[in-house]
Amino acid sequence: MQISENATALEGYRLPTTAEWEHACRSGSDEAYSFGEPLSLLQRYAYYAWNARGRSYPGGTLLPNELGLFNMHGNVWEWDHDAENAEAGLAGQAGRFRSISGGSFFYHDAHVKSHSRDNVEPGYVGAALGFRVAQTRRIRE
Repeated sequence: MQISENATALEGYRLPTTAEWEHACRSGSDEAYSFGEPLSLLQRYAYYAWNARGRSYPGGTLLPNELGLFNMHGNVWEWDHDAENAEAGLAGQAGRFRSISGGSFFYHDAHVKSHSRDNVEPGYVGAALGFRVAQTRRIRE
């Protein structure tokens, strides 16, 4: 499948860009977690290695962030629109990997922060990987 170069400008549903995903996760916070501090609050907002018991959970079972979005930290990694190759260190492999954000239930608190990223090949399938959609709409006057 080829993704159109202007995919994020087209009206409709799509994956969020990495920047959009992080903005939604932070929900106005400059801290590592959308709720700020103390770290002991993380268990109220995220499923991660400490409280997930090795599995993912349905959305809406913990507290949402300030934008009303659930499970932005932990639970499952989420696909982003962006292609990543810099982190993988594979020169000449442009577009081979796709960015994922948020961490998962396998990871400890340090790896489920608002800026947590990884990248995987587009065909990767796993229990700790999901997606969230963004919507582009034209503003009608």
